[in-house]
Amino acid sequence: MIEDYKTYTTLRDEVTFHYPEYWMNEIEDDRTYLFYEEFLGSFRVTPRTMDPELFDVSDYLFSEFQKKEEFDPLWKDFGGKEFLYYEGDWVDKNHVYRIHHYIGGYKNILVTCSFAYDTALLKDPIGSEEIIKEIAGAEAVLNSMKFKGEPKKKASVKE
Repeated sequence: MIEDYKTYTTLRDEVTFHYPEYWMNEIEDDRTYLFYEEFLGSFRVTPRTMDPELFDVSDYLFSEFQKKEEFDPLWKDFGGKEFLYYEGDWVDKNHVYRIHHYIGGYKNILVTCSFAYDTALLKDPIGSEEIIKEIAGAEAVLNSMKFKGEPKKKASVKE
């Protein structure tokens, strides 16, 4: 594990991940976990455990991909798991927020994540560099995600 990351496990133990130690965190409601740097954006993680008899994560992601076609969705691999990724903007009063959406999961555990920031930061050279770093931090969280029931990876032995 990288030294400047902390480990977090959700209350219902659905998912464990590492996040940048300087990010503050709180629980927004009984299912959404908020991580943020006060001036640079916020990262939300919402895990849900679905009925295994009625839910297949691959089918769900394919369906969501089709629903999000207007946003030019992409598939991204994080830690060997496929995530649906797309961006969108949200206008609130005098601010435009860019939201990076990530949806993935394992078996019957679905996780929706988003990283949001004020697009005004992109007009500032330092702000835009910092946003790139924050997005990389959010994607590092996704790379580190381990889902409940997921097999542990075997450590390689060097001879």
